[in-house]
Amino acid sequence: MDLIKASAEIEASASNEISNTKTSIRSMGVDVARLGVDATVFAYFEGDRQLPFELFYNQDTMQTAAKIRERYDAGWHIIAVDDTGIGGGVNDRLREMNVPVHAVNFGQKPQGFLKHRKNLLNARAEMYFVLQEELREQSITLLDDSALHQELASIRLTTSENALVYRMEDKKEISKRLGRSPDRADATALARYGVRLEAYKKAAFF
Repeated sequence: MDLIKASAEIEASASNEISNTKTSIRSMGVDVARLGVDATVFAYFEGDRQLPFELFYNQDTMQTAAKIRERYDAGWHIIAVDDTGIGGGVNDRLREMNVPVHAVNFGQKPQGFLKHRKNLLNARAEMYFVLQEELREQSITLLDDSALHQELASIRLTTSENALVYRMEDKKEISKRLGRSPDRADATALARYGVRLEAYKKAAFF
C-alpha cells in the first residue's frame, strides 16, 4: 500500500496539463465486461502518468470494440485487451477491423519481462509483478483514485500447489473480499503490460 500511496502523491503534485508531444507514449488497457453489474474499464497512460478511467456499463462486445477503435484512431496505439472469456469476442472484432491490439489471456505463458526473474504461473501474475516493479522504481505515477488503490491493495500473491511458481489469487476470491471485481486494477496492469509487449514486439521485428 505504501508504494501505491507514494505513486499517487507524485501524481497529485504533478501538473494537470497532459503532454501532447508526438514522442509521448500513449498506452491503454481494457478489462472487458458484458451486460452485467461489472463495468468495462478503460485505463490510460500518457507517457508514464496515469489518466482518469472510463467506465462503461451494459455494453456488448461490439460496442466495446467500436470504442476501442475510436481510441486507436485518436492516437492510443498501444492497447492491451483482456482476452480471457468474453474479451475474446472483442479481440476477434478488432482483428476484423484491422486494429492492432495485444490480446492478453491471463492464463497464457509469461514473457519473462521482469528484471529479477521469478517463476510465474501465467501472464496475469507477470503483469502485476511488472506493475509492482515500476512502482518500486517510481517510474510511473498512478491516478489518485481510492477504488483503484483499494483494489491493488486487496490483490494477494499465492503459490501453486507444488510451491514452485507464483500466481495471483483467483479474481473471484478478490471480488468476494472487495464486494466488486478489481476491474480498475486489471485495466491498469494491462496498460503497463501492453508497453512491455509492444517493446518486445518491436525488438523481435528488428
